[in-house]
Amino acid sequence: MNLYNTIPVLKPALISSCSLLTYQHTYRILSFGIIVEIEYILSLVFKWIMHDEEGGTLHLIYHIVSEKKWKEALDRGIYLGDTLETEGFIHASEIDQVIEVANTLFAGQKGLVLLVIDRDKLISPIKYEDPGNGDLFPHIYGSLNLDAVVDVVSFEPTADGTFQLPDEIRHVNMNDE
Repeated sequence: MNLYNTIPVLKPALISSCSLLTYQHTYRILSFGIIVEIEYILSLVFKWIMHDEEGGTLHLIYHIVSEKKWKEALDRGIYLGDTLETEGFIHASEIDQVIEVANTLFAGQKGLVLLVIDRDKLISPIKYEDPGNGDLFPHIYGSLNLDAVVDVVSFEPTADGTFQLPDEIRHVNMNDE
């Protein structure tokens, strides 16, 4: 029996807690009055939370949205995106497509978040389609059920208005390779 099955509440709590941390530094946590170095432990935790209950790697895709619109979706209990009504699907990206999309469509925009979506938890169908540039992008043909979103990461541009992957996302991507 693995730890996830033993303590089913722990994994979601770790996902939201770890989104506040970055992997580039050695972290110190006060635990029972003892300060512990946890850089290695944190990398193991990130690797563990990005695997499903059966031990397989999660199939993650990403969606950029304003924090305001995401909060509205949480209040409604469903996310419809900006393009579902007009184009019939919600745009998403693979990890290696996020920065290009952000810099092309959202350059300089502040107040954005990056939704980390477990593709296998989506209720709506997903299709990979070429928008005309030879690259295949994931398109969600229907609403995004909120339980498929495994993390929400602040996604702000740098001083010059361009984007870089947040530390949390870079770390997860490094562990998946």
